[in-house]
Amino acid sequence: MKILVVDDEEDVREIITDFIVENFDIDVLQASTGMEAINCLEGEKEIGLIIADYNFPDLGDGGVNGGGIYTFNLGNENIPFFLFSAERPEDHQELDSFKLDNPLNTIIGKPYDHTFTKEAIKKVIIAAQKRDKGSKTVT
Repeated sequence: MKILVVDDEEDVREIITDFIVENFDIDVLQASTGMEAINCLEGEKEIGLIIADYNFPDLGDGGVNGGGIYTFNLGNENIPFFLFSAERPEDHQELDSFKLDNPLNTIIGKPYDHTFTKEAIKKVIIAAQKRDKGSKTVT
């Protein structure tokens, strides 16, 4: 399993990536735009978690923000999605059924709580292991 981290700010992507790598033996992919994220999701079938900001500036990629990535994901693999943002799902129509769409979907506010985030990621990894009947243990 791999984790896709999507944020337009490189420093934020690096902080999240470093946190994941320090706490889990897992590969992390990064995308700085919505279209990069969608291209990654289309090309990489091992992604088991998406952690994405909601708001991105229009970088000439059709304005695909975290909501656009979420909608794309929902219509495809419905991979667990962590909304890493100050945005609230109830403020965006495409996120109306966020927790119902996938019970592993999680809101991670900014600034993020390390313990909460680690436990949420662990739940996704354990669910993937059960689904794939993997033998790797999570610490």
